[in-house]
Parts: sequence; structure tokens; C-alpha cells
Amino acid sequence: MVIYGGRDDINNVAITFDDGPNPEYTPKILKVLKDKKVKATFFLIGKNAEKYPSVVKQIIEEGHDVGNHTYAHENLKDNADNHKLVQEELQKGAEAIKKVTGISNKELKFFRPPGLAWDEKVENIVKPFYGNRVIMSEIGFDDWNWDDSKQWDQKDTNTISNKTSQIIDGVKSKVQNGSIIALHDSAQYGLEEPLAHPNWTKRAIPTFQALPVIIDYLHSRGFSIVKLSQMDLIEEPVRV
Repeated sequence: MVIYGGRDDINNVAITFDDGPNPEYTPKILKVLKDKKVKATFFLIGKNAEKYPSVVKQIIEEGHDVGNHTYAHENLKDNADNHKLVQEELQKGAEAIKKVTGISNKELKFFRPPGLAWDEKVENIVKPFYGNRVIMSEIGFDDWNWDDSKQWDQKDTNTISNKTSQIIDGVKSKVQNGSIIALHDSAQYGLEEPLAHPNWTKRAIPTFQALPVIIDYLHSRGFSIVKLSQMDLIEEPVRV
């Protein structure tokens, strides 16, 4: 059993961010959230938490939730037969986040699998650690993948503008009571070679540009934007 959203008779929605922290764009996203008086949930990669502890501390200090997104963003479904690897991804990710933040297991209550990759084998391994606190999403985008060449050239204004519009339009077309919106403040690219690229920190540009528009739209529609810990979440079987 996993969670795709909250109750549909309450006008709460949650905005979540995966793959951070990003040393350049997570602070910029945090400023938008602060200016708009909105709290969000950040699913952190353990390796990134270790590299950028000051950003993680800022997330906590400003009142946002954090969740575990594994240690190195390994695809758990692809590695489901390697019980030890999956367990290490869970435990090392959690330990890295707790070490930086000082929060407890109880406070680090949510988990999101990389790529939302999930099956029964993975569930059997994860359940003892996170039980019914595995967070999927009804509204997710490849907002991290706006440049097919993976160069993430911030000078490509047309591509960035088009991606920003896609993100905004996607939220507008799908959001409803109880929605969990999945965005990215970073990306698995850049963790280590050979996927690293000098501009990997820039990939959150469209997400950053879309965020204030999304928040204003949600507020105009009467939605309350809350952290996952403030939502009445609903369990259901994984969707194939």
C-alpha cells in the first residue's frame, strides 16, 4: 500500500520536491516559499544532504518537512533482488539526513522511491522501515529533464520558457483536493561521474520559474498548500 494523495473532501494540496538539496536552486525555491508563506516537503538524497548540509538545515529551520529519497538515487525496482542494496539505500539515506538535521526517525516519517519505481518485492523490503508512509504522486512531471542534450544550458530561453509553461499547465489541468504535486529542486545527474555535468545545478530553472505561478493559481482556486505531515493521507494499492 502506498499514498498518492489525501482526502478529496478537504481542499488541501501538497507541493513536494525531489532529488535535492541543490546548492544553487533549493535556496531560491525556499525564498519563493517563504515570500508566499507556503510550506512544502523535500525528499532528499542522502549523498546530496551530506554535500550541502547548510541547505538542508535551512529547509528544516524554515519549517518544511523532509523525507528520505534514498542515499544515491538507485532504482529500487531494478535492484529488488538485491535485498542488501535496497536496505542500504533506505538506511544510509535516512542516517545521512538525520545526521545533518538532528531530526528523529519519527520526524523523518515519509519515503519516496526514486522514479516512483515500485513493485511487491520492493514493498516487502521497505515496509518494515516505512510501513504505510510511502509517498507517490498523482501529479508528476519530468521537470528535471528539459534539455534532451542534458547540457542544461540556462541560455536556452525558449526551451526553458516552454518547459515552464508545461509545468504550470500540467498542474492546472490535474490538481484537485488532496493532490500531491511532485516537482524537482535538483536531479540525480550531478551526483557523480559519468552523469555529472558542470551545469547540473541549473536544471531547476523551469521549476523555479513555474513555482510562484503555481502557488498563486492554487491560492486563487481556494486550495490550502500544506506539508505532507498536515494532510489526511489515503493508502491504496500501487497503480500499475
